[in-house]
Amino acid sequence: LARVAPRPRHLGGFAALLERVEEERARARALFKHTQIVEQMYQLLHHFEVRAPAADLVQVDELRAAQARYAEELEACQRFRDDRLPEMTRQLERAAADARD
Repeated sequence: LARVAPRPRHLGGFAALLERVEEERARARALFKHTQIVEQMYQLLHHFEVRAPAADLVQVDELRAAQARYAEELEACQRFRDDRLPEMTRQLERAAADARD
């Protein structure tokens, strides 16, 4: 998420941010798919009453916490994008109008 952390104020930086946010969203979907596999494995272990080692359970908790933080940070980036999009669109329209004149 470090790639989408900077909050640009100018149009060029904002356009690059849009691309990075979309790339990060695709990456997030892939990562969450992998974490779902881990969750399903632990659900099966629980269903068949197999006890996982305590160290593994700690790692699963850490994975869940990291996933939650990642989702929150990505959501914050998306909110920033959504909040700034109208202003950036106006800047682009002004720049296009100035170029036509």
